[in-house]
Amino acid sequence: MRMTFQRRVTSLTLAAIALIASATEAQTARREYPPVPRGAISEWTARYHANAFAGDSRVNSLTFVVDTNARYVASSADSLPVAVTAAVDSIFAIVAAHNAIRETATQLVEGRLRVPGGDSTPPVYVVDGVRVKRVDSLKLNAIESIRLVKPADAAIAYGPDAAKSGAVVVTLDHRSPKNSAIDVSLLQRLSKLGIAAERVDLGNMQWIVTNAGTFGASPTYINVLFLKGRAP
Repeated sequence: MRMTFQRRVTSLTLAAIALIASATEAQTARREYPPVPRGAISEWTARYHANAFAGDSRVNSLTFVVDTNARYVASSADSLPVAVTAAVDSIFAIVAAHNAIRETATQLVEGRLRVPGGDSTPPVYVVDGVRVKRVDSLKLNAIESIRLVKPADAAIAYGPDAAKSGAVVVTLDHRSPKNSAIDVSLLQRLSKLGIAAERVDLGNMQWIVTNAGTFGASPTYINVLFLKGRAP
């Protein structure tokens, strides 16, 4: 599943885009959809869900279904249970953690990462506690943390061959971005709209979480779903 996650900072400007791709690394030819235009979500909310736009405390979720050209088809305003909002928040946290080390992770898989104080040769690699010879096959979004160990300490911990170049210790993130609470909630909202799940590309979705105070006192969880097939 490819999901685009966007957290709004001050307005409905679509920003802070990050991808969770670890669940679809094996998939190819995934259909890419145009992003929802700036201001469209705000306009749709005001037009179709005036109560949510005005800050109705009973609403913490907006679901928009659009065609493949990101044009409005249907929408609903709902109150998501804590289990669902917590699951979405958790995925945002995973995204933020991956983004924080993305540049370092890129250097790692491209073979450019070196340990300060070491020589110019590749360091010893340790992934999830196991020494490996290569790290170029690691998926960027699967890397949770990277620790650089100076040569003197690396030699003690990982052997004398780490005495010159040091070691890079990698921890992989084995959590899945999929969550049953989110899945069930999506299906329930589609059923409410009278749209069969088979008509929606659940492999591509967009999440936006607005700051508290944007529509009401609490954050609003906005989900954009794309219909399959050619747009009219």
